[in-house]
Amino acid sequence: MSYFKDSDFRKMRWRVYKAKDLSDTNLEELEAIKRFRAKKADKLRLGAYFAYMYDANSPLPKRIQEVKERKAVAAKLAGFDLTLPNEYSHATQIFALSSPVYVDIVVQMLKVQHNRDFSRIAALENFFQECVEKMFAIVEESDKMDTKKVLDALTVKDGLRKFMKATSEELESLYAKIYGDDKQLEELVGSKLNWSPELVANLTSDYDDDVW
Repeated sequence: MSYFKDSDFRKMRWRVYKAKDLSDTNLEELEAIKRFRAKKADKLRLGAYFAYMYDANSPLPKRIQEVKERKAVAAKLAGFDLTLPNEYSHATQIFALSSPVYVDIVVQMLKVQHNRDFSRIAALENFFQECVEKMFAIVEESDKMDTKKVLDALTVKDGLRKFMKATSEELESLYAKIYGDDKQLEELVGSKLNWSPELVANLTSDYDDDVW
């Protein structure tokens, strides 16, 4: 493809560029790929597409700014012929992350590469929620407080606001690092993960090949 030369793909974590067989890659380090019941050729195409899109060392995000075009190029590199109606239809479902298995593959790719960031997000999201609950508690109890306690509560409330503002800014930075400009990805993956301390728990189950 004229966008790229072979050397552009050498640093990718998942060795999918010009791979002829699933065994030529390391995609099966991802449980979602390993446990997805489909032909190896289909696993390879699916995994390759997501690797081209979400491998931190893929050249596509840097080279192709528009997400829709990037997805089309990733699909072509992965072996999809988008000129064929059935191939195009299937690819658009993958682009939309329309199946839980697609979301799980992406989640696992992101976690492998951004595990510390995900752990930090989980901690920050829980801290932010604790601050919100504390703020509500102060508001609810303020009617029962004398003047000094109200002033003390206002000081605490102001401090919480500052902590929450700093936390929100750090979260936005982490989200941008992980999701880039792909808002659909952020929405779908964010809904998959509830940012609990159990974030690193196994997310996969056996998948039927009818999603393919």
